[in-house]
Amino acid sequence: MTETVSGTAVTGPAGGWAVPENRADLPGRPDGTGGRCSGGGGKRHNSDVEWGDFDSCSYWRKNYSSLREDDREIIRIVGSFFRGCSPGPGDRRRSGVDVGAGTNMYPTLAMLPWTERVHLFDQSTGNVKWLRSEISDLGSSWRPFWSEFCATGYEPDDFGRVRAEVACRADVERRSVFDLPEGAFDIGTMFFVAESMTDDEEEFEAATEKFVRSLRPRSPFAAAFMDSSNGYFVGNAFFPAVHEVTRDKVQEVLTRLVARDGVRVHDIGIPSDAPLREGYEGMIVAVGRIGGKPDP
Repeated sequence: MTETVSGTAVTGPAGGWAVPENRADLPGRPDGTGGRCSGGGGKRHNSDVEWGDFDSCSYWRKNYSSLREDDREIIRIVGSFFRGCSPGPGDRRRSGVDVGAGTNMYPTLAMLPWTERVHLFDQSTGNVKWLRSEISDLGSSWRPFWSEFCATGYEPDDFGRVRAEVACRADVERRSVFDLPEGAFDIGTMFFVAESMTDDEEEFEAATEKFVRSLRPRSPFAAAFMDSSNGYFVGNAFFPAVHEVTRDKVQEVLTRLVARDGVRVHDIGIPSDAPLREGYEGMIVAVGRIGGKPDP
């Protein structure tokens, strides 16, 4: 779904980690070759990756300029869950967060009716610039995404009002998943981030934990992952992914962080007529609530 990807230069943990929204895993090089990370066989950490400059416009065109069937299914799951957590738009939470937002605005739309503010975080300077432009004038391509949320029971406001509310209530900040404040948000999303910036399971788990810990007790959340990704080429550059991330792995990690009765994990199959690429086995979306008592 992405022709070229770039990202910001990556530093070590002390300087922040790149958190690209690497949804667009590709099957291999343009010459048809591919496979997992070559060389030495060791783990390729996020700090080892040369992200370069993220081509946000190309990424959006290939990923989100039209609504895919797998995105439609994810929206139905997430929208139904978030609506069930809030009696109505008048019961807005103080703040929501989308971690590694990239060029995907539908997590923001998912949280918009239920929050006073939605904070969009991304480490890529290119994505931050794209997001700031997009929230100021939300494109009409997001209309079918919003229609899918309306099908789950969201208030079917006219799209012009939705655009105005995004411009008024969303903000963008360059921030890493590893630099999230703890217990700061009341609802959150993280789509295709933690598993797509490293091939180290421990980094994947650490990023997922940072996301969970950024939410206050009883906060609803949604997180999406590529299932069994082999890593991916974008243009001529190879990017790592955690192949071990499966439905069972997501269930295990979130159960440890949230508790089994606080999370539900769903498989999203590969559309038979429009597979995203080779080298993955579908997508995974998890919804749940953070344990503990809510703040008064």
